[in-house]
Amino acid sequence: MVHRSSDTQHTTYRTTRVFGSLDGLRALAVLVVVWHHSPAGRGLGLGGATWPATLRGYLGVDLFFVLSGFLITTLLLRERERYDRIAVGAFLARRALRILPLYYAVLGLAALCLGVVRPGAAMAAPFFADLPWYATFTSNWIHAGTFYVITWSLAAEEQFYIAWSALVRALGDGAVYVATAVIVIGLLATYGALDAQLAALLGPRFRELDMVQATFTPLALGCLAAWLLHVERGFAATSRVLGARAAAPLVVLALVALASSPEPEPLRFARPFTQLAMTALVVACVVREDNGLARLLRLRALARLGVVSYGVYLWHMVTLQVVRPWLDSLALPASANPWLVFGGNAAAAWAAAEVSYRVLERPFLRWRERFRPDGRAGARALN
Repeated sequence: MVHRSSDTQHTTYRTTRVFGSLDGLRALAVLVVVWHHSPAGRGLGLGGATWPATLRGYLGVDLFFVLSGFLITTLLLRERERYDRIAVGAFLARRALRILPLYYAVLGLAALCLGVVRPGAAMAAPFFADLPWYATFTSNWIHAGTFYVITWSLAAEEQFYIAWSALVRALGDGAVYVATAVIVIGLLATYGALDAQLAALLGPRFRELDMVQATFTPLALGCLAAWLLHVERGFAATSRVLGARAAAPLVVLALVALASSPEPEPLRFARPFTQLAMTALVVACVVREDNGLARLLRLRALARLGVVSYGVYLWHMVTLQVVRPWLDSLALPASANPWLVFGGNAAAAWAAAEVSYRVLERPFLRWRERFRPDGRAGARALN
């Protein structure tokens, strides 16, 4: 039950800089992705059959997209309201300082290892063949030949930052219609209505591309959720549906049920519905700080993991190349090894992310102060 008036809640929401549950959600999303790339991600049995949800760790990226769409749009709308404009150049500079240093450091390390230390490695040739796509954040449109295929999601994010910030500045509230159109196009792509066009553009294997499977739909859903909550009337209507403390746990149950759809891989029919449920989950976690998952999502360790989740995402496929062979060499029981690989790799990637955050990311993050919307003191980034 919501005790405060809707306008008071909305005022609190509009002045909140750190949404207490979102770092925890981000942590769960990255753990699901780490799970997906571990042996355990091949699926766990349930009643003699594989539980489909355990095959679908890739949905963690969809949750990242929803969070990104929501937070970036909220930031842009607040900046527009405060300064009556959006400084796109300053916004993109802040995003670049957040994303590029670690991204290019990891790519540079891989290039050094494969070009100098182990030039004869099997993945050297495909890595350097794909490097121009990685370096230009366009790898979401190719069939990458190495585990750096995970950069597809970061490429999609960068494309979103550039296009969406320009659209919000140029179109104002009209950008909502663009986001809606993106969702419609995404649905058409998901359900096969654009197969001929996509095959002509991307080749006959277009369905294998993660970008085509996920589409830009979750980013657009996050954008629309932010726009809805920014307006008092929209916030009030949304709070009536998702403002109860039990809303967030109930949405999680719905999300697990959708992720457990018996349809074959990759999840297709139910995927837009899972993305919609993720959007509802984000909304339920921000319309009230004391939501039903807050105690879990605000656990110190989980929240910290969320803070460095970008680093975990970039490092986890690198650390897996060390952790997995080492554990395999120990001849552990087959039933225990998948869990140990997942846990060991999560811990190793977290440790690497903590080091890179302190040594590399945090110094660059301090430079963002130089790119405030008014050139002096602007709206600092959310979460």
